[in-house]
Amino acid sequence: MVSIRHNTLAADRPSGGLGATQWDAEHTITGLVIADVTGLQAALDGKQTVSTVLTNTTASFTAALENKLAGIALGATANATDAQLRDRSTHTGAQAISTVTGLQAALDGKVASNPAGITGADAITNIVSLTQAAYDALATKDATTFYVVTA
Repeated sequence: MVSIRHNTLAADRPSGGLGATQWDAEHTITGLVIADVTGLQAALDGKQTVSTVLTNTTASFTAALENKLAGIALGATANATDAQLRDRSTHTGAQAISTVTGLQAALDGKVASNPAGITGADAITNIVSLTQAAYDALATKDATTFYVVTA
């Protein structure tokens, strides 16, 4: 038996189909069976059981697909391996200085070295502060390094 609760005003009750005796005081249709609803049994017969749906779904998910899915790391990207993404040689785009925290301040603190027009001059690419003993211990002095000897 099926019981369908339907909250309506008395004026909204259907005028045909269900007899007045099928409506109780709470506006509940009682006494219906599947056969009373036209086409319901045929519609239900066309449906698959939950166990059939789950079995078919699991069966269509092949072992190859499961292995492929299991091999994908959590948070992985679809277009390249993690190693490729970390490889600097594959980064071919430009990045604005403002997008690197502290870079502009670090660059502003550097002294420009421009030997243009001076014959035999090298650009200074490094400035090092060290003691006289440390300077004397250097096996090779770099021509592009400016050494500041401190006491």
